[in-house]
Amino acid sequence: MKRLLIAGATLACLMAGGAYATPLGEFDGMFNVKTISTGCNGFPTPGGSGTLMRYLPPGVGGNGTATRITLRDLYQQGTMQNYSLASGTVVGSTLVIVDFVAVDSDARSGKAKVQISSQTPATVVDTTKVVKLAGKIVNFNGALGCTVGFSATLYSY
Repeated sequence: MKRLLIAGATLACLMAGGAYATPLGEFDGMFNVKTISTGCNGFPTPGGSGTLMRYLPPGVGGNGTATRITLRDLYQQGTMQNYSLASGTVVGSTLVIVDFVAVDSDARSGKAKVQISSQTPATVVDTTKVVKLAGKIVNFNGALGCTVGFSATLYSY
């Protein structure tokens, strides 16, 4: 009986722990600003890290054909930036026009351009655990003419 209770408690803990795991096809980590253009008016700060990044590449897990990127500050306060492409990828040698939605006290939306110029591994699959990205976002945070160069190391658990 004692073994049965211990086995049941262990199973319950494992199942509860799985509830907090990153969903298949989702990669989370830090968004690191490398460069900013003059149109950004000094925000964000290059070299500063304090922004969380969530990346959902197309064709992985349950992501379907969409590509989604979400940026949020480390303390989950302030603006949450969402960049999405209904079908296709932003990985490649050209900027891709995407939908932009900012969620904050004055929610706004529009268009932005995103390019992931480097993705390692080049092909992300369901079993991929780490993705390294480098690229740029034009009209960052909805600011016209603001271009941010970034890098990120993201994990799927």
